[in-house]
Amino acid sequence: MAEKNYDYILYHLHDEIGVITLNRPEKHNALQYPMIMEIIDVFESINGLINIFPIIYQ
Repeated sequence: MAEKNYDYILYHLHDEIGVITLNRPEKHNALQYPMIMEIIDVFESINGLINIFPIIYQ
């Protein structure tokens, strides 16, 4: 997956494990529609990639 910049989350791979970090500390990482859409975008981007294992939310 190509590197993408998101406004509300951070995403990276660590040893074939996808890590999504919620990145709205000023709002105590409360979920909102744009954040959810970014998470969905990550899942759609990695769909079908066999070398990525579980996603960890932080």
